[in-house]
Amino acid sequence: MDTFESYARYTSNPACVYDVHTNPHDFISDEIMATKIDSICAGEKLRIVYAGRAAVMKGPLDWVLALAKAKAKGLAFEASWLGDGPLVAEMKHLASIHGLSEQVSFPGFISDREAILKCLRNAHLLMFCHKTKESPRCLIEALVSGCPIVGYTGAYPKGIVAEIGGGQFSAIDDVDALAANLLWLDRDRGRLAELTQSAARSGRKFDEDTLYRERALLIAKYA
Repeated sequence: MDTFESYARYTSNPACVYDVHTNPHDFISDEIMATKIDSICAGEKLRIVYAGRAAVMKGPLDWVLALAKAKAKGLAFEASWLGDGPLVAEMKHLASIHGLSEQVSFPGFISDREAILKCLRNAHLLMFCHKTKESPRCLIEALVSGCPIVGYTGAYPKGIVAEIGGGQFSAIDDVDALAANLLWLDRDRGRLAELTQSAARSGRKFDEDTLYRERALLIAKYA
Protein backbone atom coordinates (compact mmCIF):
# COMPACT_ATOMS: atom_id res chain seq x y z
CA MET A 1 0.00 0.00 0.00
CA ASP A 2 2.93 2.36 0.60
CA THR A 3 4.07 1.64 -2.95
CA PHE A 4 0.56 2.02 -4.33
CA GLU A 5 0.07 5.39 -2.62
CA SER A 6 3.39 6.61 -3.99
CA TYR A 7 2.85 5.63 -7.62
CA ALA A 8 -0.92 5.46 -8.19
CA ARG A 9 -1.07 9.08 -9.34
CA TYR A 10 1.13 8.27 -12.34
CA THR A 11 -1.42 5.94 -13.96
CA SER A 12 -4.98 6.35 -15.17
CA ASN A 13 -6.16 2.97 -13.83
CA PRO A 14 -4.36 2.18 -10.55
CA ALA A 15 -5.18 -1.02 -8.69
CA CYS A 16 -3.77 -2.65 -5.57
CA VAL A 17 -3.57 -6.45 -5.59
CA TYR A 18 -1.76 -8.24 -2.76
CA ASP A 19 0.88 -10.90 -3.33
CA VAL A 20 0.14 -13.65 -0.81
CA HIS A 21 0.87 -17.33 -0.30
CA THR A 22 -2.15 -18.35 1.76
CA ASN A 23 -5.00 -20.59 0.61
CA PRO A 24 -8.43 -21.58 1.93
CA HIS A 25 -6.98 -24.60 3.75
CA ASP A 26 -4.98 -22.10 5.87
CA PHE A 27 -8.11 -20.29 7.08
CA ILE A 28 -9.07 -20.81 10.71
CA SER A 29 -11.91 -23.31 11.08
CA ASP A 30 -15.27 -22.37 12.58
CA GLU A 31 -14.66 -24.81 15.43
CA ILE A 32 -11.30 -23.32 16.42
CA MET A 33 -12.73 -19.83 16.06
CA ALA A 34 -15.60 -20.65 18.41
CA THR A 35 -13.18 -22.04 20.99
CA LYS A 36 -11.05 -18.90 20.75
CA ILE A 37 -14.03 -16.58 21.14
CA ASP A 38 -15.17 -18.58 24.18
CA SER A 39 -11.73 -18.21 25.78
CA ILE A 40 -11.76 -14.46 25.14
CA CYS A 41 -15.22 -13.99 26.62
CA ALA A 42 -14.32 -16.19 29.60
CA GLY A 43 -11.59 -13.74 30.53
CA GLU A 44 -8.64 -16.05 30.03
CA LYS A 45 -5.26 -14.35 30.20
CA LEU A 46 -4.27 -12.77 26.90
CA ARG A 47 -2.23 -14.96 24.57
CA ILE A 48 0.07 -12.69 22.58
CA VAL A 49 2.37 -13.76 19.75
CA TYR A 50 4.74 -12.42 17.11
CA ALA A 51 6.44 -14.30 14.28
CA GLY A 52 9.51 -12.81 12.63
CA ARG A 53 13.18 -11.91 12.95
CA ALA A 54 14.39 -10.15 16.06
CA ALA A 55 15.98 -7.31 14.08
CA VAL A 56 15.87 -3.54 14.59
CA MET A 57 13.29 -2.94 11.86
CA LYS A 58 10.84 -5.24 13.66
CA GLY A 59 11.05 -3.27 16.93
CA PRO A 60 11.67 -6.27 19.22
CA LEU A 61 12.78 -4.18 22.20
CA ASP A 62 9.63 -2.04 21.91
CA TRP A 63 7.70 -5.31 21.91
CA VAL A 64 9.18 -6.35 25.25
CA LEU A 65 8.80 -2.86 26.74
CA ALA A 66 5.13 -2.68 25.76
CA LEU A 67 4.52 -5.95 27.58
CA ALA A 68 6.43 -4.67 30.62
CA LYS A 69 4.38 -1.47 30.74
CA ALA A 70 1.12 -3.39 30.39
CA LYS A 71 2.14 -5.83 33.12
CA ALA A 72 2.97 -2.94 35.45
CA LYS A 73 -0.65 -1.81 35.04
CA GLY A 74 -2.10 -5.21 35.79
CA LEU A 75 -2.26 -7.09 32.47
CA ALA A 76 -2.26 -10.88 32.80
CA PHE A 77 -0.81 -12.51 29.70
CA GLU A 78 1.52 -15.04 28.14
CA ALA A 79 3.53 -14.04 25.09
CA SER A 80 5.83 -15.72 22.55
CA TRP A 81 8.24 -14.31 19.98
CA LEU A 82 8.63 -16.93 17.26
CA GLY A 83 11.86 -16.29 15.42
CA ASP A 84 15.58 -15.81 15.72
CA GLY A 85 17.74 -12.78 15.08
CA PRO A 86 20.53 -10.54 16.36
CA LEU A 87 18.47 -8.99 19.16
CA VAL A 88 17.11 -12.15 20.80
CA ALA A 89 19.71 -12.10 23.57
CA GLU A 90 18.95 -8.45 24.32
CA MET A 91 15.23 -9.18 24.29
CA LYS A 92 15.70 -11.96 26.84
CA HIS A 93 17.83 -9.70 29.03
CA LEU A 94 15.24 -6.93 28.87
CA ALA A 95 12.46 -9.38 29.68
CA SER A 96 14.43 -10.61 32.69
CA ILE A 97 15.05 -7.07 33.96
CA HIS A 98 11.31 -6.37 33.85
CA GLY A 99 10.32 -9.64 35.51
CA LEU A 100 8.80 -11.17 32.38
CA SER A 101 10.80 -14.38 32.22
CA GLU A 102 7.82 -16.48 33.35
CA GLN A 103 5.41 -14.83 30.91
CA VAL A 104 7.44 -14.35 27.74
CA SER A 105 8.98 -17.22 25.77
CA PHE A 106 11.44 -17.22 22.88
CA PRO A 107 11.10 -20.55 21.01
CA GLY A 108 13.47 -19.39 18.27
CA PHE A 109 13.21 -20.10 14.56
CA ILE A 110 10.37 -22.45 13.59
CA SER A 111 10.66 -23.92 10.10
CA ASP A 112 7.27 -25.68 10.15
CA ARG A 113 4.79 -23.21 8.68
CA GLU A 114 1.82 -25.20 9.94
CA ALA A 115 3.20 -24.99 13.48
CA ILE A 116 3.36 -21.21 13.14
CA LEU A 117 -0.21 -21.03 11.87
CA LYS A 118 -1.31 -23.20 14.79
CA CYS A 119 0.28 -20.73 17.22
CA LEU A 120 -1.48 -17.85 15.47
CA ARG A 121 -4.84 -19.64 15.60
CA ASN A 122 -4.36 -20.18 19.33
CA ALA A 123 -3.28 -16.61 20.08
CA HIS A 124 -5.68 -13.83 21.02
CA LEU A 125 -3.65 -11.24 19.15
CA LEU A 126 -0.46 -10.66 17.21
CA MET A 127 1.44 -7.66 18.55
CA PHE A 128 3.93 -6.02 16.20
CA CYS A 129 6.27 -3.03 16.37
CA HIS A 130 7.42 -2.62 12.76
CA LYS A 131 9.42 0.55 12.29
CA THR A 132 9.86 0.63 8.51
CA LYS A 133 7.59 0.64 5.46
CA GLU A 134 7.26 -3.04 4.63
CA SER A 135 4.66 -5.71 3.95
CA PRO A 136 5.43 -8.44 6.49
CA ARG A 137 3.91 -11.82 5.76
CA CYS A 138 3.03 -12.45 9.40
CA LEU A 139 0.25 -9.85 9.40
CA ILE A 140 -1.77 -11.58 6.69
CA GLU A 141 -1.02 -14.99 8.20
CA ALA A 142 -2.40 -13.66 11.49
CA LEU A 143 -5.62 -12.48 9.85
CA VAL A 144 -6.00 -15.80 8.03
CA SER A 145 -5.68 -17.43 11.47
CA GLY A 146 -8.37 -15.26 13.06
CA CYS A 147 -5.75 -13.38 15.07
CA PRO A 148 -6.21 -9.58 15.34
CA ILE A 149 -3.16 -7.47 14.49
CA VAL A 150 -2.28 -4.93 17.19
CA GLY A 151 0.72 -2.68 16.71
CA TYR A 152 2.31 0.31 15.07
CA THR A 153 0.34 1.99 12.31
CA GLY A 154 1.28 2.16 8.65
CA ALA A 155 -0.25 2.06 5.19
CA TYR A 156 0.20 -1.70 4.90
CA PRO A 157 -1.43 -2.86 8.16
CA LYS A 158 -4.20 -0.29 7.80
CA GLY A 159 -4.79 -1.31 4.19
CA ILE A 160 -5.25 -5.02 4.81
CA VAL A 161 -8.02 -4.43 7.38
CA ALA A 162 -9.51 -1.25 5.91
CA GLU A 163 -12.60 -2.93 4.44
CA ILE A 164 -13.63 -5.32 7.21
CA GLY A 165 -11.47 -4.66 10.27
CA GLY A 166 -9.35 -6.82 12.54
CA GLY A 167 -6.63 -4.41 13.62
CA GLN A 168 -5.89 -1.87 16.34
CA PHE A 169 -3.03 0.56 15.75
CA SER A 170 -0.95 3.19 17.52
CA ALA A 171 1.76 5.59 16.40
CA ILE A 172 5.22 4.23 15.55
CA ASP A 173 7.58 4.32 18.55
CA ASP A 174 4.72 5.07 20.98
CA VAL A 175 5.25 2.16 23.36
CA ASP A 176 2.89 3.67 25.95
CA ALA A 177 0.02 3.81 23.44
CA LEU A 178 0.65 0.22 22.38
CA ALA A 179 0.60 -0.94 26.01
CA ALA A 180 -2.62 1.04 26.51
CA ASN A 181 -4.23 -0.78 23.58
CA LEU A 182 -3.34 -4.12 25.16
CA LEU A 183 -4.94 -3.05 28.43
CA TRP A 184 -8.02 -1.72 26.66
CA LEU A 185 -8.59 -4.92 24.70
CA ASP A 186 -8.04 -7.01 27.81
CA ARG A 187 -10.69 -5.03 29.69
CA ASP A 188 -13.14 -4.84 26.78
CA ARG A 189 -13.43 -8.51 25.84
CA GLY A 190 -16.45 -7.80 23.67
CA ARG A 191 -14.34 -5.52 21.51
CA LEU A 192 -11.55 -8.11 21.34
CA ALA A 193 -14.07 -10.78 20.29
CA GLU A 194 -15.35 -8.47 17.53
CA LEU A 195 -11.79 -7.79 16.34
CA THR A 196 -11.12 -11.53 16.24
CA GLN A 197 -14.16 -12.21 14.09
CA SER A 198 -13.32 -9.28 11.82
CA ALA A 199 -9.72 -10.50 11.50
CA ALA A 200 -10.93 -13.90 10.29
CA ARG A 201 -13.27 -12.28 7.76
CA SER A 202 -10.48 -10.01 6.52
CA GLY A 203 -8.19 -13.02 6.23
CA ARG A 204 -10.56 -14.79 3.87
CA LYS A 205 -9.82 -12.15 1.23
CA PHE A 206 -6.22 -13.31 1.04
CA ASP A 207 -6.57 -16.46 -1.01
CA GLU A 208 -3.65 -16.88 -3.43
CA ASP A 209 -5.69 -18.28 -6.32
CA THR A 210 -8.40 -15.62 -6.04
CA LEU A 211 -5.88 -12.77 -5.96
CA TYR A 212 -3.87 -14.17 -8.87
CA ARG A 213 -7.11 -14.43 -10.84
CA GLU A 214 -7.92 -10.81 -9.98
CA ARG A 215 -4.47 -9.76 -11.17
CA ALA A 216 -4.84 -11.70 -14.43
CA LEU A 217 -8.21 -10.08 -15.12
CA LEU A 218 -6.73 -6.63 -14.53
CA ILE A 219 -3.91 -7.37 -16.96
CA ALA A 220 -6.36 -8.70 -19.53
CA LYS A 221 -8.57 -5.66 -19.14
CA TYR A 222 -5.90 -2.99 -19.45
CA ALA A 223 -3.07 -4.62 -21.42
